[in-house]
Amino acid sequence: MALNYERIGTNPDGTPHWLITSDDPSKTVLLTGAISGPVAVGDEVIDVSPVAIEVESPEKALAISDAIGLQHVLHGHPDCVKDEEADSFGFAHTASDGTVYASARASEAAIEEITKQLGVPADEIVRLES
Repeated sequence: MALNYERIGTNPDGTPHWLITSDDPSKTVLLTGAISGPVAVGDEVIDVSPVAIEVESPEKALAISDAIGLQHVLHGHPDCVKDEEADSFGFAHTASDGTVYASARASEAAIEEITKQLGVPADEIVRLES
């Protein structure tokens, strides 16, 4: 079980563009994003530090994606936490069941933007405390 990285071009910013596949066709490849470290999915703890991970199924990938999204909501986006001009807690996560989550620490301007972008009334957004 291994991930294969094939460079297939260059992104507009000059960084490499990769095709990431698994050598096991029964596995699903999940790109993890900027969050690193462990996330909890049910009673399992999964390290999402690598750029991509292999998982057993699309359903498991979706559950991990939800856990990653909640990390952004609860702890801020890692790329913005140290940026004083960014609202690092102004991120929303739409879970696989359709629930929209936002941090209780998100600014009102961020909540207004979330409602505008997602078309969800502010009173339907679940505000989470970290």
